[in-house]
Amino acid sequence: MSEHFVKQTYGVMWHFCHNTGGICFCRMTSDHITEYEVLLSSGQKDFDVLIDDTDTIHLVCGDDSGSMIYISNRDKTWKKYTVMQSKTIEVSPKNFNIYRVGNWINVIYSIDYKGKRLLSHQILESSNPPGAIDYTEGEFCTTKDLDGNIYVLYNNQSGALGWRKFAWGKKEWSDFTAITAGEGLISPYIYVDDKIHIAGIRDDSVVYISDGTEHCLGTPGSGPIILKHGGLLYVMWENKRSGKVCVCPSSNRGASFQSPTEFVSGTFAPVKLYSLAHTSFENCFARHCYGYIRDNTVNLYLLGDYLNIKLSPPKPVMPTVQKDEGVELVKLKIQLQQLSEAVAKMGLRVDALEKKTGENSLNKKTEP
Repeated sequence: MSEHFVKQTYGVMWHFCHNTGGICFCRMTSDHITEYEVLLSSGQKDFDVLIDDTDTIHLVCGDDSGSMIYISNRDKTWKKYTVMQSKTIEVSPKNFNIYRVGNWINVIYSIDYKGKRLLSHQILESSNPPGAIDYTEGEFCTTKDLDGNIYVLYNNQSGALGWRKFAWGKKEWSDFTAITAGEGLISPYIYVDDKIHIAGIRDDSVVYISDGTEHCLGTPGSGPIILKHGGLLYVMWENKRSGKVCVCPSSNRGASFQSPTEFVSGTFAPVKLYSLAHTSFENCFARHCYGYIRDNTVNLYLLGDYLNIKLSPPKPVMPTVQKDEGVELVKLKIQLQQLSEAVAKMGLRVDALEKKTGENSLNKKTEP
């Protein structure tokens, strides 16, 4: 993925791309593209980028020497670090995918190792070395769930399509889970909410798989993606023959889908697949989206609201504190006890006052 839209909490959205100048970027205050700057002239096109809730940008890429580079931007200051120095000058695509879990940047990528492709996982600034996930054949796709667990979908050495999960709480990868209906599927894509959704291409047709059920959504198709918007689950893809984008919505979490709808793109505007990165303040449940740029104006299919840039910082959401009935009962008992004690003290003071008043009256009567 060589084109990314990175959205800050407010004020600015960034467009990162790769061209003959290397990895470039521009700062956008609306849906209009502005002048680009070169970030890393030696940067390769298989980079990935994300942004955290402090509006710090994190970018991982390879350079023309084959090394892994990490670049961050905080308070408008770019900092560059060499994460892994290449032992050779051979440059091969690593297809970086990065995810932030807590304060840790996780990088999933593939490397050539003894004539094979090895899926690897590295946590930046960790004392642990990069870990091997598995050998893979062909493409792979990654995602993260709301609990911070990372998933990778790939074909193993035997050619079987399946996934592994990195359980963040345990810091370990699960065993390979094969997808029974995944035979012959190319361009695999994974999306995880409360269940696992998978899309891909088989025999030029778009296929959706979940819970052991398979749906053929349309043909011809290429590059299917999955996203959620407005309470619906969508599978979106490109029709290479017509140059148009199609989408199939589901209102029941993928149990069934409506007929595909075809978007009409603008004249002389080639369709592109963009990667989306945003903070947790953004109400967006998509990692990618199709769209186009025409006359320096960005258009995204289905997610047009994503291009609306907020002018002021978001108000922090105050966490809702769940009341414990047992604790509340104890508090009530304490309050009643305090009230009872206060009433008792008040009764003692009244008795003392009445006694004193009686003595004063008696003294007055006995005076000569």
